[in-house]
Amino acid sequence: MATTCSAASVLQDKKLPLQQENQKLSNTLSELLKRMELFDSCLEEAKSLDSRPRQVDLELLSVDYSKFKADLHEQLNYIMSSISVLENASTRFDEKLDDLEQYSRGNCLMIHGLQESAREDCLAVTKEFLTSNLGIQVNPCMLDRTHRIGKQSESKSRLMIVKFINYQDRARVWQAKKSLKSSGFVITESLTSYRMKLLNETRELFDKSKVWTFDGKIVALLDNGHCSFITRFSDLQRLRRS
Repeated sequence: MATTCSAASVLQDKKLPLQQENQKLSNTLSELLKRMELFDSCLEEAKSLDSRPRQVDLELLSVDYSKFKADLHEQLNYIMSSISVLENASTRFDEKLDDLEQYSRGNCLMIHGLQESAREDCLAVTKEFLTSNLGIQVNPCMLDRTHRIGKQSESKSRLMIVKFINYQDRARVWQAKKSLKSSGFVITESLTSYRMKLLNETRELFDKSKVWTFDGKIVALLDNGHCSFITRFSDLQRLRRS
């Protein structure tokens, strides 16, 4: 966990200069556009003056303006290209951070449907659930911690998030969840907000019964019988085009 946090911190530190450079380019673009507006204003004012002595000034201004526009287009092309590169790099950093966050959730599962009571012992409630509903005997080295998440409500029980000490026990519970069908209880993986949004959009594209998660990845069963693993919105866009 400490290693994951350290790696995430390094990525954040690397992303900051990209954000600063992107802001700098955006400011430059704004300044260039202001200069262009000023030139437009001056040129229109000069054109409105019906005076021969002003003709030389108008011609000089037109030449200067043409040169400025050429320089501006060159600068704009560079800035737009640079912003695109920076945005792509920023997206890749965000994806790496999401990978790290999802990895840190690897030993966690969420239990939906557990009745909530005041001053409950979440660990005891979880142990009872695993034993009674899944037939899994819980030993002292199995669970790291467990607690409710979400806003407390009198009308609805919050879900329970469970962190296992090792992945093998987590996998055993994940496999056993099939026995909960029609019981009112559901076990899901702990997904990042990014992947939760990705899961919901995948379910809009495919039949819900053909979409599930596995080790933090969204899996979609395609019409050809093959499974597609989805971890990025670019993966989903590719499936939309196919």
